[in-house]
Amino acid sequence: MNSNKRAQIDLSNVEPPRRLARRLGNLFLTNAVPAAEAGRLFRDAEASGSAHMDRLATLGSRRADDLARHRDVLRKMNRNRHWPGQYIVQAPLWNHKEQKEEQGDIVMWLPHEILYCLDAKARNPSNLRKLEVLQEQERQFLDVAASSLQVGSEDLMLVGIWGDGTPLNRDRSQVAEVLSMNILSCETRSDTRFPLCILQKHLMVKNQTWNLILEVISWSFRFAAAGVFPRCRHDGSPWHASDGYRAEKQGSACPRAVLGQVRGDWAFFKQVLYLPAWNENHGCCWFCNMTPDRVAEVGKTASWLRPENRHTHWSALCSLQEKSPLLGCPLFNLAMIQLDWLHVVDLGICLEFIGSSLKFIVDHKLEGGTVHDRCKQLHREMVEFYDSHDVANRLPELRHTMIKQDKKPYPKLRAKAAEARCLVPFVEFLCQALLDEGDEFERNLLAAARDFQACYRQLSPSVFSKQGLANAGVEFANRYVWLSNRAEANGWKLFRVKPKLHMFCELTYAATACPSLSWTYRDEDFGGKAAQLAARRGGKNSALALGRAFFF
Repeated sequence: MNSNKRAQIDLSNVEPPRRLARRLGNLFLTNAVPAAEAGRLFRDAEASGSAHMDRLATLGSRRADDLARHRDVLRKMNRNRHWPGQYIVQAPLWNHKEQKEEQGDIVMWLPHEILYCLDAKARNPSNLRKLEVLQEQERQFLDVAASSLQVGSEDLMLVGIWGDGTPLNRDRSQVAEVLSMNILSCETRSDTRFPLCILQKHLMVKNQTWNLILEVISWSFRFAAAGVFPRCRHDGSPWHASDGYRAEKQGSACPRAVLGQVRGDWAFFKQVLYLPAWNENHGCCWFCNMTPDRVAEVGKTASWLRPENRHTHWSALCSLQEKSPLLGCPLFNLAMIQLDWLHVVDLGICLEFIGSSLKFIVDHKLEGGTVHDRCKQLHREMVEFYDSHDVANRLPELRHTMIKQDKKPYPKLRAKAAEARCLVPFVEFLCQALLDEGDEFERNLLAAARDFQACYRQLSPSVFSKQGLANAGVEFANRYVWLSNRAEANGWKLFRVKPKLHMFCELTYAATACPSLSWTYRDEDFGGKAAQLAARRGGKNSALALGRAFFF
C-alpha cells in the first residue's frame, strides 16, 4: 500500500502567518530536502519578509561553513513541542552480522502519555470523548468498561490500535513493522493516527520482539484505564535518566481510556496475536470451529453458524497455542479484533472473483485471434467505463498475466485494492452485456456479479443495513461456491474456494456496523507516511537509530 509519492499534509487549520514556516519544516521532516537546504530555505524566507522565521533562520550561522546540520534543525524544531518523550526499551533483536539474538534498544511512545498530551493541549477535550461517534457495538463495550471501572461513559476514551508491515525503502528490500493508535471516541477517528512503535522487520526475533512491544502497550493501557501515571517502568525497574518527565508525573492523574479495537491483516493476527492461520487443520477461525477442508460451507444453515460451534472469548483463548501479552489490556476481548474489508475482500475475494470472471469472459465471450488481443479489447471497454463513470482508481493496463499468472493454476487479478474495488461495478456491467442468461453457468455468474456489487453498495454508511449486507453476502457466497463446483465439473480452473471466503462470510453475515468505518485504508496510508518519515540518512541501520529518527 506504500507509495513513492510524497505525503500531502493538510495545513489549512494553521494560521496563515505561520503556514510557510510549518510547510518548510515539513519538507525537512519528510526527507524532501536535506538539513543544509532547509537552512537556506529558512534564511531566504526570512529575507523575503515572511513572519515567524527568525528562530529557524539562524540555524548554521555560527558554523564555519554556514550550513545547518541535521541534529541542529531537529533540536530547534523540537523545542516547545507538546508530544511525549521517547520511551527506550530493551528488546530481543537479531544481530545479522553475528547471526545471534541479543538485547537492543527500541523507541516507543506510550498510549497513556499520548492521551495526556492530547487532553491537556486540546482546545476542547470533550471532543475526545464524543459518544455519538461510536458504533453500536463500541458504545456497548464502552458502557461495560465504564461500569467495571466505576466511571461515567462520558469520562472514558475508547482507543483502537493497528499493526502491519510497510516498505521502508524504495526498492522494498526492507520492511518496517508499524504500530499505531487512533481514538475511536473522537470526531477525527477516521483520519488521525498516532505512532506507537516502528521497527525494521529483519531485526525482530520471532515472537519475542513483538511480545515485548505488546507487553509495554498492555502496561500503558492498564494505567490509562486506572487514570494514573505509573511509578516505575514496565518491568518494575526504576526510571532511567531519560525518564525525568515520567518521574515528575508519577502518581498524578491522567485521562482514562481503554482499548476497544485491534486492526490488521490475517498475517498480523497470526504472527503477533497468535490467532489461527488460514491453513491450520485444527481450526482456521477464532470465531467458530471452521477448518480449511470445510470452507465451502457458506449457507445460512452451515454447521459453523450453530451456537454450539461458535467460540466464546474463553473457548477461543483455550484453543490458542500461545497467548499474546495484549491479553493483559483491561477488559480485552477477542471480539474487539476487527476483520478488515481491505484485506479480506478487496485484496482477497474480490481479486479471486474478478480474475475468474475476466478469465471466463476472455476465453469464451470475446472475439480475437490471440488472448493478448482480447485483453486489449477488454481494457478498451474498461477505459470507456472509467470515463463514463468518472472512476479515479484505474487499472492502467490489462495483460493476460495480470488475470492469471503463467505458473498459477487459478486466476487472480493482479491489482491494487482501490483498483480492484472500482472494477466491481465494471464486472457487473460486463456480465450484463456479454453473458447469456439462458446458460445456467453464465446466469449464475451474472447473479453473483450483481450480489457482489450489492455487497459493495453497503460500504456507504448512508446505505448500510445489517440485513442488506447479510443477504447480499449469503447470496454471493452461495453462488461463488456453485460456480466453483460447476467450473470444476466442466474442467475449468475458475473460482477457487479459499479460507478468505469464510472470513468474508464472518464479515458480512453478522456485521454490526458498516465495514468501511473500520477498514484499514487510512492505517495503511499512515504506515506509508511513517516509513517515509523514518527514511535513513546514513549511519547505523539499527532499531534505535530508526526510532530516534522517526520520533526525534
